[in-house]
Amino acid sequence: MEDTENYTSLQEFTEDISCRGNKPILYTAGGKQGAQGGKWGARRQTVPLLITALLVSVSANIALGVLLYNKPSISPCSQVVENVAPPPSLSRKYDNLQNRYSRLCQEYTDIGKKCSQSGVSVKRCKPCPDSWLHLEDKCYYFSPDKMDWKDSKENCESMGSYLTILESHKQHEALEKEARKIGGFDYHFWIGLSDIETEGEWKWVDNTPVNNTYWDDIHSEPDNHLSGGLHGEDCAVLNSHSRSWFDVPSARIQQKKMEVEQLLSLSGSALAQAVSALLETPGLYVFSDILELPNVRELETGPHAPVYQLLNLFAYGTYCDYKERAASLPELTPAQRNKLRHLSIISLASNLKCLPYSLLLQQLELKNVRELEDLLIEAVYCDIIQGKLDQRNQQVEVDCSVGRDLGPNELPNIANTLQEWCSGCEAVLCGIEEQVSRANQYRESQLKVKVQVETEVSNLQKTLKASSASPSSGPAPAGAASNQDADQPAEPRDPASSQEPRQPGKKSSKVKGLRGSGKIWSKSN
Repeated sequence: MEDTENYTSLQEFTEDISCRGNKPILYTAGGKQGAQGGKWGARRQTVPLLITALLVSVSANIALGVLLYNKPSISPCSQVVENVAPPPSLSRKYDNLQNRYSRLCQEYTDIGKKCSQSGVSVKRCKPCPDSWLHLEDKCYYFSPDKMDWKDSKENCESMGSYLTILESHKQHEALEKEARKIGGFDYHFWIGLSDIETEGEWKWVDNTPVNNTYWDDIHSEPDNHLSGGLHGEDCAVLNSHSRSWFDVPSARIQQKKMEVEQLLSLSGSALAQAVSALLETPGLYVFSDILELPNVRELETGPHAPVYQLLNLFAYGTYCDYKERAASLPELTPAQRNKLRHLSIISLASNLKCLPYSLLLQQLELKNVRELEDLLIEAVYCDIIQGKLDQRNQQVEVDCSVGRDLGPNELPNIANTLQEWCSGCEAVLCGIEEQVSRANQYRESQLKVKVQVETEVSNLQKTLKASSASPSSGPAPAGAASNQDADQPAEPRDPASSQEPRQPGKKSSKVKGLRGSGKIWSKSN
């Protein structure tokens, strides 16, 4: 029995990915002799052993499958690396990645060495795009475009951003300081604060409440002024001049006109109230058409004549005119007072391009420079004037302004101004034509001089070529061509070789050469 039991053990199951797969491997203890001695007995016992080995293999596979199923999940990459030998294709990819990683590391090291050298400029990574301000891990952009609050909000959202939310005093100071650097009259910038949903309940664009406020207390902001229309003033702006917030209308101030049909249907006190409300309409600075309406002209002789006179003053007068006639005119509302001052600025700007602060303070009857600058900034914000505020020289440089109604007495002045302008243009054109004529004459004279100079240069070149001809064949007759090629320059002659000793008995004679070529020496027998 012992000589027939030659197979002593069954090797443990392995997951070999070779051609044998997961088949069990049998090893013998006695080698070849044991196999020959117990050939028939081994065959009888091989069958149970094979069956047993098969059952063990199946059990091992089942147990391994259960273990793999219950094993905590890991990343696919680590699972492949730890449990299974990678296929040849993945192995090659892995090697390529390793090589690429090594090359990148080497290139990174080389770049670091080059960047550390002196004279090598390295472009640093910017946290924000160009023209954006970086502050406290956020980027801010000051747009030069003039839009209303809603359009500005949508524009910011289209850029993947939102209107500014000022949560800290540091943000407020940094942004208003940056706004002052921009210069000009653009001191108002929209911020993401409004009370559009509920009046008096100010919220940011992300629906968060306001913790720290920087309203202008001097002007009692926010005041929800009625000049903002039916809904008042529901949106906030950053005023870099006063370094505070103001509430303004949500829509951009645009020119509004009351329907003529509506005015034509009114009369008496209702018409007077409509005219008074019209004087407060934002963006309306022309009133002559309203003065010419028949029912409005009827107010001139009735009990509402002061309203008609006030309308006439808004069309052609100034704030100083109102102060002179204030006793006979209705009292101005704050909105009407500001508008009349704006109209006065337009009248002053039509005569002077640089308006001194002293003149404006006198004409507008303002208390201090602060109020004057606020009024000017408001005028620019309403597109009434365009220019530059020169605080150092205490003046306003006006580039242009909106138009006003022309009074009957101003038409002759305008005609005279246009006539003077035409005369000035004609004088300028005559001066330009005279300068052009002089330039043409000078050009012709210079062309003649150029032709003369070119002719003389050509003659001189011909003379030099003729004089540089070789005298070996005797003196060249006048007008004869030189033996030397005209295209080749004359070779320089050695002065020492030309000074040969004279032979006795021979006289030298002068031969007249070509004109302008100097003298040519020759020998005579």
